[in-house]
Amino acid sequence: GAYDGQNPVSVAAALRERFGGGDYNWERLAASEITWAQAEGKLDGYRAAGVERYDYETSRDAKVSAICNHLATAGPYDINDPDSPRPLRDSHPNCRCSVRAAR
Repeated sequence: GAYDGQNPVSVAAALRERFGGGDYNWERLAASEITWAQAEGKLDGYRAAGVERYDYETSRDAKVSAICNHLATAGPYDINDPDSPRPLRDSHPNCRCSVRAAR
C-alpha cells in the first residue's frame, strides 16, 4: 500500500475487507509495516549515496515514547551495523519514527 501511495487507514480498510477483524488491529499492522518499509527504504537510499551514519528521528511531540526518545538521543548510528536500531524493529507497534542521514 505504501508503495502505491496509500496511507495506513486505506491499507487497513483493504485488509479488513479481505480478512475481517477489528479496525484497530489492521490499522496498527498497516501503520507499523509502512513505518518499517519507509525507514528501510531510506536506509537503502542512504547507503547507495555513500552515507555512513544516520539519526533515529522522532515526531517530536508529546506522544513519543520513552523508548524512541532514548533511541533518538543515543545516535547517530552506523548505517552498516545490523544491530543499529530501526523504527518498529527496536521500538514498538504504531511507531511513528523514521531515520535521516546524520548531520
